[in-house]
Amino acid sequence: MEERRRADFLSVINNLRRDVANRFKIPYMHELVFDNTLYQQYDISLKDFACSFKFRSYDKLRLESLFITDSIISSRNKTYYEIGVTENNFQFLSPLQKRIRYSKPKEGGLKCVLGPIKERIWWYYSEGDPGSLCDDGYYNYDGLCIMIPVTTTATKVL
Repeated sequence: MEERRRADFLSVINNLRRDVANRFKIPYMHELVFDNTLYQQYDISLKDFACSFKFRSYDKLRLESLFITDSIISSRNKTYYEIGVTENNFQFLSPLQKRIRYSKPKEGGLKCVLGPIKERIWWYYSEGDPGSLCDDGYYNYDGLCIMIPVTTTATKVL
């Protein structure tokens, strides 16, 4: 995926994550950043990769996000299957994931894997001010924990 399209894709995903963090008052929802080295030991084209989701279109992703969040509101203590969605649908909204990598399977779309957590996770969370419990190296930007940019300074030799 070219750099511009990658940036657009990450922007859409992270805006959805920010919306969910603010809607559910999640204090530690982290931005996803592209990591080409994520899970290099795995073939991400495999059908049942532990922590993954499929991306077909932005509109479908937005609709899925709305459906998921509405389902969670109406059934906070139910399992994935009781809500009527699969585990994979939830993964891109998991607050603890920070990295994403994707491939283009033959059947189209994108197969996305997430990290650093390799297992499928239900996103239990504690409520608080969105962005108030960011990990070290992150700061709150409108409810989403964003990585602090690394700055370098040039030194001039006299």
